[in-house]
Amino acid sequence: MRKYFIAAILLSFILAHAGNGISRVWVDKGKLPQYAPGEILVKFKKDTSKADIAQLNTRLGSKSIKTFPSIGVRRIKIKPGETVAEAVNKYSSDPSVEYAEPNYILHTFQTFPNDPSFGLLWGLDYIQDADIDAPEAWDITTGSANIVIAVIDTGVNYNHTDLAANMWTNPGEDPWAVPTDPATGNGIDDDGNGYIDDWRGWDFLGHKDPILSPDDNTPDNDPMDQSDHGTHVAGTIAAVGDNANGIAGVMWTARIMPLRFLNGQGGTDADAIEAINYAAMMGAHIINASWGGYGYSQALYDAIANSGVLFVAAAANDANDNDGDFKAYPASYDLPNIISVAATDQIDVLADFSNYGATSVDVGAPGVNIYSSILARNPVFFDDMESGDANFAHDAMNPILDTWALTVTGPPPPEYYGPPYSFSGIWSFTDSPYDPVEDDWNYEPDTDSWLGLFSAIDPVGQFGAKLTFWARSDLGPT
Repeated sequence: MRKYFIAAILLSFILAHAGNGISRVWVDKGKLPQYAPGEILVKFKKDTSKADIAQLNTRLGSKSIKTFPSIGVRRIKIKPGETVAEAVNKYSSDPSVEYAEPNYILHTFQTFPNDPSFGLLWGLDYIQDADIDAPEAWDITTGSANIVIAVIDTGVNYNHTDLAANMWTNPGEDPWAVPTDPATGNGIDDDGNGYIDDWRGWDFLGHKDPILSPDDNTPDNDPMDQSDHGTHVAGTIAAVGDNANGIAGVMWTARIMPLRFLNGQGGTDADAIEAINYAAMMGAHIINASWGGYGYSQALYDAIANSGVLFVAAAANDANDNDGDFKAYPASYDLPNIISVAATDQIDVLADFSNYGATSVDVGAPGVNIYSSILARNPVFFDDMESGDANFAHDAMNPILDTWALTVTGPPPPEYYGPPYSFSGIWSFTDSPYDPVEDDWNYEPDTDSWLGLFSAIDPVGQFGAKLTFWARSDLGPT
């Protein structure tokens, strides 16, 4: 027996930012460490001169492209044609080098749905008391505008109606002439921190299209989110409270410092390190890191240790023991300023996807079906599957093979424990429709089944495509 249930399909494009694409890194979300090609991170010993470093780079056919003075690490572009492993070995064998390592790729730990009718803030206040008891805490305090929380992530929609009033701005930088437009800065590094027009934070990744501009990933002063994740995180932390609009964050008045180093494909240790250094330099009290990977980076460890900032890290979403052989980082670094957070669900137990660890994970917090702020989007296609299957092509021309139908009658399939919106009796397509006579969803073994859109969707002129759907599958032995 095989069953698929698809609740809704939505293809939409971000309106909140007019950019040109995503950056160059890619990520395999498995547990094997992945790293950026063509570059490594190297820490030289303290007594190594700049001339000696330059001489070694020249001898190895590489060059320094970024320096992190606070931890003594350099980002090195390696010789063309050389593998990362070869470069790491060559640098590691030199007596002037303390350590050399790949520039590991990190990715978001995203576990929430974007459905606006689901989940409504149960993590703050819930009848089954699986929440954080936010109203009880708010009787004591609703937070402070003096607390700055750096959201190092995919960026933040700083124009969001429930976030704009709580966005951090750099007091040493002249405001943008148009507060919503980063291009209207004065073009001057007013506070001398090395970042021009960083009035609302910084984008360490850049917005150039990796296909059109493969060697141009210039960072910029626009930390606008393009992937929802950072905006969602920011809303949970500090959406404006008691303003008769949207939601309330855990802190109603804290300041969110948006720092972008991730996109939908991931981000690197090097960019994360620079974001951490920026957050510490600019006075952040807390860093939120809802991301990570499975490669141990001494450089990232050093950056977090050196920051002096409370660092809140997601334990990861692979149902993995962080005390075991596959540790998720940065959550699993043994540092006193890191709080590693697992996800709990609405019955107050560990979420089935959450990583765990008796010594490496510190606390659990609501992390399933969390409703929060997201980007404004312009849907170019939507189908709630309530009005027939005109938008879809399947095996309707071959009744013997056809197994797809809109599910409008019949109970949920047996042993189904999913959220209620993914099977409602309507709003779904199934490839083995309920048979009231047989009281089952069976069909003949070895049946080929397919479902697709009847006509193509034209994304020309759009940016930041996002496809949303809900699916359940149960694959039998045949």
